[in-house]
Amino acid sequence: FTPISTPDVAHTQILQGIGFMPRGPETQIYSIENTDLNLVATAEITLGGMLSDQILDADELP
Repeated sequence: FTPISTPDVAHTQILQGIGFMPRGPETQIYSIENTDLNLVATAEITLGGMLSDQILDADELP
């Protein structure tokens, strides 16, 4: 087990890549004005971004 502190913002590309797509006015995605950054409330979004360009070997999995 390795604890990881994750940021509270993620790039729009990361949100889209893991399936958090804006869905009109009822969206729960809050963007930071004049940036491509969005506030995130859960770590799986930024952890997904951290691993987005990697292919893990089976022996690396929990």
